[in-house]
Amino acid sequence: MIWQAGAITFGFLFFLFSLTPPAYHYFRLLLSDYKRPEITRIENWPEITIVIPARDEAFLIRNKLEEILGIEYPKSKLNILVIDSASEDATKDISEDFLSENLTKEKWRVIRIPSPGKSLAINHALDAIETEFFILTDVDSSLPPNSFIDSISLLSTNVEIGAVCGSLSVSEGIYMEAYRSRFNFLRLRESHIFSTPILEGSICAFRKSAISKDRIDEKINADDSQLALICYRNGFRAIMHDQINFTEPKFPASYQRTRSLRRAQGIVRVLFKNKDLAFGKDRFNGIFLHNLYFYVLMPWLALIGVMIFLYGVVSAFSQGSVGIGLFIGAAISIISITISKTIRSFFSGLILLAISQILLLSGKRLSEWKPYREFA
Repeated sequence: MIWQAGAITFGFLFFLFSLTPPAYHYFRLLLSDYKRPEITRIENWPEITIVIPARDEAFLIRNKLEEILGIEYPKSKLNILVIDSASEDATKDISEDFLSENLTKEKWRVIRIPSPGKSLAINHALDAIETEFFILTDVDSSLPPNSFIDSISLLSTNVEIGAVCGSLSVSEGIYMEAYRSRFNFLRLRESHIFSTPILEGSICAFRKSAISKDRIDEKINADDSQLALICYRNGFRAIMHDQINFTEPKFPASYQRTRSLRRAQGIVRVLFKNKDLAFGKDRFNGIFLHNLYFYVLMPWLALIGVMIFLYGVVSAFSQGSVGIGLFIGAAISIISITISKTIRSFFSGLILLAISQILLLSGKRLSEWKPYREFA
């Protein structure tokens, strides 16, 4: 029984050790003197471009365009750019009909690209944008009326900020509720310290000069995070602000899992590609290093610890009564994990990250963008 007990102890301690860096990062952010940047409304509103990447969004695109025109911002300063990503439905026609009825021709464009892919669509948009400030927004997200004004005010009055994104309004019953709340906390606190490497793409405002002539890797998704890192490399901050927010529809759990898996793989690929940013002495390098560890390395280390622990438990169980006691103890631990929403969400995220990397190593890249179309 000695070696079984040793395996159980080692596996448990190894698992706890794997959690040490993210726990340190979390508590460091928790104890930081957090104060979000103040949003000061400006008087002279700059001309901006609203970019809407769309693929097979005939059901939602008109509602999205109506929402945009209803948001607080001078219509004379508003340009709308729809990038139709090889849609097989009437997305392009609906967009053109609506925009031609509501805006003068010089204030909107609908560009159709021949291949699907959101990152590809974003690069086409970057080549077409002519204003210094632009906002990316997803078709299926909902925005409050003040979202554009607050985003542009923040960029206009803080010249060191190159990108600002909104935070998801987390409500009870939302998919992986505990994870999304913790995600918001981390991104907001990282933004306060200096900059965050991970943005929310449902609403992101950018300073075009912070991106300059750089473009994102079209073979990798997580385009919002790619743009955040481009901004940092060009000397700007990328932040999340909780006064700018958005909501998402409650998709079926199966679609949410697929969507989260694609998102996880994209973040893993972006962080690994930019791993050189983990080495340096400024405030962002430490933030990046902790995210690189959490998303890329920790899933493997944590799961190795869990596997060693379970192997010890199963081996002990096969040895008799003492093993049964150990097995019951492990069962209680598992039940406790199942009951706790936070712990359950943590392990779900851990497994999701591991699966995303396993798929990546096996050659299955999830960069293709597939919107949900089965609306009631």
